[in-house]
Amino acid sequence: IVQFNEKTGTWPLVAGRDYAFCLYREFAPNVSSWTFAFYKGADSIYSDVGTYAWYHDPVTYVTGRGVMKGYGGTSLFGAADNIQRQDFVVILARLAGVDLNSYVSSGKYSFADVPSGAYYEKAIMWAADVGITTGYAGGTVFGVGDVITREQLVTFLYRYAKYANGGEAPEVSADAADKAAAYADFAAVTDYAQEAVIWALDNGVIKGQGGTNIAPAGNALRCEVAQIIYNLIGVL
Repeated sequence: IVQFNEKTGTWPLVAGRDYAFCLYREFAPNVSSWTFAFYKGADSIYSDVGTYAWYHDPVTYVTGRGVMKGYGGTSLFGAADNIQRQDFVVILARLAGVDLNSYVSSGKYSFADVPSGAYYEKAIMWAADVGITTGYAGGTVFGVGDVITREQLVTFLYRYAKYANGGEAPEVSADAADKAAAYADFAAVTDYAQEAVIWALDNGVIKGQGGTNIAPAGNALRCEVAQIIYNLIGVL
């Protein structure tokens, strides 16, 4: 079953695909009711994304939204591949609906490892302008080509949520820090990322690995990124 987005009141449907809506009528003594149910078709838009894989629906959704794409000229999504820092920022720019073709940077940051005209240049400049990234080494490099770690990814997401919330920090529950501290490796989360990790766990943006570990220095697979973006949309 594809998840219903309670906040937007919509199903995560994808353009160009067929869906079946089934209508049931249940009878009880003196009572009748109508129940709507939604079922996805037994197909997939990528050859490496099984129809009943746990990440099928998030991958289908982020593709339909134009937030993530498969590999050009192939039918592959690359579900088990890692994702690099610059590509994750491109995903966030798409999620924000930024017109990168016409985007003009404020010049706030100039990263030595971001070449002019690169497909990710304007996305990184946008992310720097709105406070999603400050790069490495005092803002002199972005880290192009580096595989993004889970704590870096969550930090970018937290800053994106703040940006999407008009600059206001997203809310967390009163016991969010205590719940995060219960994870076996929370102490391994770098100081700069702790606030973001607490928020992400509290809001279900990430769920940890095996329910006991955050794996802050671990890498996120593309299928996991699709799920995380799907989770994020549900709380924005």
